[in-house]
Amino acid sequence: MRDQYAGDISDLLKLALLRQLARDDRTIGVGWYYNAGHDGRNDGRHREYCDEPKWASLDEAAWSALKNLPEQSVAALERLSIWPAKTRFHRVPVARAGDRRGWAENMRKILQGSDLVFLDPDNGVGPATERNTTVAEVAAMRRAGRAVVLIKFPGRQQKHSEQVEDYHKLLHEGAGTRSVVTVRTSVWLNQPRVRWFTIIDADGALIARAEEFARLLNGVERCGADVVSGQCDAVPPPSSALPLTSRSELDRAPKLTGQEVAGSANAYVLRLGDSGPAGLSQEEALSRLFRAAADGSALWFAVGVGNPGQLRMLASRLIDHRWWLCASWNGSVRFVGRAARVIVADDPQPVPSDGAQKAWTKDGQVARSRCWVELDPGSFLQVGWARTDIMTWQGGAWRPGFPKNQTALLRAIVPV
Repeated sequence: MRDQYAGDISDLLKLALLRQLARDDRTIGVGWYYNAGHDGRNDGRHREYCDEPKWASLDEAAWSALKNLPEQSVAALERLSIWPAKTRFHRVPVARAGDRRGWAENMRKILQGSDLVFLDPDNGVGPATERNTTVAEVAAMRRAGRAVVLIKFPGRQQKHSEQVEDYHKLLHEGAGTRSVVTVRTSVWLNQPRVRWFTIIDADGALIARAEEFARLLNGVERCGADVVSGQCDAVPPPSSALPLTSRSELDRAPKLTGQEVAGSANAYVLRLGDSGPAGLSQEEALSRLFRAAADGSALWFAVGVGNPGQLRMLASRLIDHRWWLCASWNGSVRFVGRAARVIVADDPQPVPSDGAQKAWTKDGQVARSRCWVELDPGSFLQVGWARTDIMTWQGGAWRPGFPKNQTALLRAIVPV
C-alpha cells in the first residue's frame, strides 16, 4: 500500500467489506505492507466514485468518509473515525530481504489481538518483495478464532475461474488454511475494474456477511460481486455435464478448430429485447436472475433464439470449448458466466428445474424456451460493460461494439 493509492476505489471496497465482516463483534487488524515512495504509476486516481451517490448504498459512512479524506495518505486513512473500536494498524515500511523476517514478526505482534486481519500488499501473494505478501507470512497470521483477508488483482493471462481455483489451492497447500472463500468484485469506473478479496479460515457468520456485502455491491449500478468457496470453485469438466436433451444433436454441431478457439472469440453475447419469457419484461427477467445469484439458487436463463443450427453451435461452444455467455440489454452487457448445462428442445419447454420455476413464473405462467442455459455460480458475475468494452466480429474483422444488424447472438471477445 502506498500513499498515492489512499482513498481510491479499492479503499472503498476494502473498508466496506471489513466493516461488514467485523460489525460489532470482531476486531480488525490491518497490515498495510506500506511503501513510502511513489512507484511512478498512475494508480490511485480512481476517485470518480466520490461524485457518485450510488455508492452510499454499499456503505454510506465509508463513502462519505473517503469522499472527504483530507489528504491521500495511509496515515489519513488510519485517522478516519469509521474504523471499528480497537482497530490496529501496522504501517512500518516493508523491509528489505535481509530484514524481512523481523519485520513480519513485528507485524504479527502488533496485530496479535485482532480477530480479523487484513493484509494489503500492492499486488497480492507472491515472492518476498515490497509489493507482495508471502504464503509463509499468511500462514504466520493464522490462529484459532481468526480470519485473514487478502486482496488480489487477477491477471489477464489466465481465465478467472482457473486463477481462483489455483489461488485457493496455493493457500490450502502452502498456508494450511482450514477454509478459503473469495469475494470477486467488478466495479465500473470508466471501464470494468476487478478486485478479489479472499477470506481464510472464515466461519459461517463471516461467510454470510461476505455474501451480504456481495448482495449490496450487486445493487450498485454497473457493479457486480460473487462469493466463491474453495470447495466449489472448480468449473465442472465437460464430461460431467448433460449439455443437451439429445447427445446426437451435439454430435452434429459444427466443431471449431483449435486455432479458431485460441486466437479469436471466447464468448457469445445474447442481445436481449425488451420482452422476456412468461410475460416478464427483460428488466424483470434479469432482476430475477441476479436475485437467484444472491440467494445461491440455481441460475437458469432462457436463450430466445429459434435457429436450430445456431442453438447447436451455441451448445457446442459453451460446453465443449468453455466459451462465456453474456447478455446485453438497454445499452450495456449485464452479466457474464460459464455454462454448466445447455438444454435444447424442438419445442419450447419450461425451465428444466423445479427449484427455478418460481423465479420464472408470472401470473401463474411458467416461462418456456427452446433453449435453457444453466450458468455455473462459481463463474457468474453481474457486470456493467459498455458495448465498446467488448469486440465482436464485424465486416470480416474484430471491432469494438456491436454490428448494426439485428443478429441476436454475437461471437465476441470479452475482458475475462
